[in-house]
Amino acid sequence: MGQLPFNTFNPGPAYNGIGADAITFSFSPVGTISPGTRVFDPSSFDATDVFTVDQNLRTPYIQVYNLNVQRELTRNVAMEVGYVGSAGRKLFRYRDLNQLDPATGIGRFPALIYVNQFESSANSSYNSLQASLRIRSWHRLTSTINYTWSHSIDTASDGQDYVPNATQPDNSFRPDRERANSNFDMRQHFTWTFNYDLPKVGHIPGLSSGWALNGVLAIASGQPFNVNYLFEGDFNGSGEFFGRPDLVGNPFAGTHTPDQFLNLSAFRIPCTFDMEGGCIPHFGNLGRNALVGPHYRNFDFGVAKNNSLTERVKMQIRVDIFNLFNHPNFANPLWPNFGVDFLQNGFDANGQGIGFLPITTTPDVGTGNPFLGGGGSRNVQLGLRLSF
Repeated sequence: MGQLPFNTFNPGPAYNGIGADAITFSFSPVGTISPGTRVFDPSSFDATDVFTVDQNLRTPYIQVYNLNVQRELTRNVAMEVGYVGSAGRKLFRYRDLNQLDPATGIGRFPALIYVNQFESSANSSYNSLQASLRIRSWHRLTSTINYTWSHSIDTASDGQDYVPNATQPDNSFRPDRERANSNFDMRQHFTWTFNYDLPKVGHIPGLSSGWALNGVLAIASGQPFNVNYLFEGDFNGSGEFFGRPDLVGNPFAGTHTPDQFLNLSAFRIPCTFDMEGGCIPHFGNLGRNALVGPHYRNFDFGVAKNNSLTERVKMQIRVDIFNLFNHPNFANPLWPNFGVDFLQNGFDANGQGIGFLPITTTPDVGTGNPFLGGGGSRNVQLGLRLSF
């Protein structure tokens, strides 16, 4: 398994060499495999950051269940309403077995720094109401309307930490406290697609027929995101340097516009200041994925003209307008930096963040994959297609 841990450059047990010296790590010398010798024996070499695998590792499994009711309303119109759910068990995650105890500042294995254990201890649940209305060739109209209300909950959203706390808990002593909205939870999602062939109008050869309109409307709730401090210090005393803060105010105070999306002063470093000005660390009270990013609204529209050049050759000329109304969509604040750092502007004398977090990128640019129809500004595309 390859890993992307936030607490070390150790890549996990993947991308190994071959032969006798098959175990290679970023911060560790080569571990030679030989009979009767522990590969990761601290007394034999100076490894500091290691991965280990739970000896009771299980195969993850998921149970999926659904109940659907379908009804034909007319000969061309059908409706479906259903419940769809799933339960994931023995899911992969990792946690730091050597995480420091904030009260003592000591880990279980003093000779090592990070001991990331890969294990099958996470779980998930998904419940949803899914409804659709389908219209097929009804007075030249073909259309589908889909609506989903859903809730996805888990204790780890991935086997790897693409973003902080996707798999590694803030508090590795209490991984059960990571139960929260999944990284990919999207509470509501609505789509409408249509294609309408316009009736013949007039008697102008080549222009009176063959016209069609089509479009896609997409509306979706925002997705959750974590707020962390990212390597400015070890404020919670865990030795991880990317913990979650204390929530001490309204994170959406202010205008809540893209340039002031998140009020950073609502978060405070997770420690208690004593009379001498010292800081007693503790794990932050902000839950995992406690906040939700901006919603998504997009309407793509197209006009097409179909012509028959010969009996076997057809030509279509079309104009597609992506984001017809030029509605501004903004990415989840996780992107494009893969993390929300409430200390990006520093912190004040009370340990609280300063200023606001702006969001400036569209969803497609934020995730590093710009494409037409991905929530960017209005774009117009001209196309010509020959079919033969």
